[in-house]
Amino acid sequence: MKQYIQKINFEIIKKIFYLIFFIFSIFFTILILFYALGFDNYLSKIRNPDTKPDSQFSALDEIFSMSKPGPIGPAGPIGLPGEKGDQGPQGEQGEKGKTGPSGIQGPQGIPGPAGDTGAIGPRGIKGEKGDKGDKGDSGSDGITTLGYHGSFYDTTEQSAPSGGFTDSNYSAAAAVKFNSVAFANGVSIVNNSRITFANSGKYNIQFSIQILNSGTSLEKVSIWLAKNGSAVPWTNTDFPIGKDILNEKAVAAWNFFISASANDYFEVIWSSSQFDKITLHTSPAGTDPTKPEIPSVILTVNQIG
Repeated sequence: MKQYIQKINFEIIKKIFYLIFFIFSIFFTILILFYALGFDNYLSKIRNPDTKPDSQFSALDEIFSMSKPGPIGPAGPIGLPGEKGDQGPQGEQGEKGKTGPSGIQGPQGIPGPAGDTGAIGPRGIKGEKGDKGDKGDSGSDGITTLGYHGSFYDTTEQSAPSGGFTDSNYSAAAAVKFNSVAFANGVSIVNNSRITFANSGKYNIQFSIQILNSGTSLEKVSIWLAKNGSAVPWTNTDFPIGKDILNEKAVAAWNFFISASANDYFEVIWSSSQFDKITLHTSPAGTDPTKPEIPSVILTVNQIG
């Protein structure tokens, strides 16, 4: 170990010696060149400008004189612009400027759609009672004979007329018959079907008809009004009647308001799609509880004007 340390120390001393020798060699070399090139005379010239240098160093002096800066020459042409640099960061926002003068008013725009209707406002205060108006003209005399009427019914089974019909085209029709009068005044039944008026006026004709379908198919029945033997426009009604025990019977009941002159007569006309299966039906009295007979047709007439 000791020998190894001594060896390392020797190597270090050796390298230091070589370094010192190298430094001194460079120093003496520079010193020799300094004197050989006459730098000492140049330094003397700098310290004393009037001293004329040796001729052997005039070339060196010329070299050093050329190294002095001359007068500034004219400016050269402007070079090409460089590439655009990156945009700098945005500066701080300046202070708000003063409000400018108001501009000229623009043209009126197109009106918008109407808004929803507002809620109804509260009711206003009741106004004062107005002055009494002038007496009006006397009205015309009213009807003093109002009260013509009649109540009628039928106790027979009425069969449909033969021929039937297809859709709404009737090939046969019959007038409803009435064989009984409950009471009447100014209204009578003529020829078992014609509701005849002895006095002119406006009347209400009301009827109720019980219809029976004894067949096994769905059928149609039509009922309308006739005046003096001609059908009254827009008075017909078509309706179906069923084919089983739950709906084989139906009641047709409605009324007509008519205007009649003295001796005019009206009739209730009916027709069906199966003349041998559809009847205006009557029923005997019932029991449990006791019930009266059912007429095939009920008719009431009363004057309304």
